[in-house]
Amino acid sequence: MREIKFRAWDKISKEWLEYEERVVGWQAPFDKGIIPLKAWVYGSKDGTAFNTLQYCIDSEDFEVVQSAGLKDKNGKEIYEGNILKANSPDQYGYFEGYVLYDNEQACFVLRTEICADIPLQELDEFEIIGNIYKTEHLLNKE
Repeated sequence: MREIKFRAWDKISKEWLEYEERVVGWQAPFDKGIIPLKAWVYGSKDGTAFNTLQYCIDSEDFEVVQSAGLKDKNGKEIYEGNILKANSPDQYGYFEGYVLYDNEQACFVLRTEICADIPLQELDEFEIIGNIYKTEHLLNKE
């Protein structure tokens, strides 16, 4: 089963917040005993402060992205917004684009300037070279 992962770009501090699922409280429904309440949260490095994923989704100060469930050739997790250098098994060869989720195709795709969106699973090899939040200039080469 694929693990679902999220992270958020903090537009104010210009840094990534990594999420994990944690027990954030306990609930005692009448018929089930005590059960843990879980939420997707990010925490401070010392573990004393945390905030929920839903808070970041609702806030204009954060951009929440999901993992594509794949890793690049260097073993780095691929998320929406990553800029990839990719190799296509057909005539396109190597090209660059950014990752996004395509609702119509129901999969993560690479959006490029040279061809239609390509599902990531159709690419032979890819490498993360940046992301659209810190290194957007990589997409605007002339």
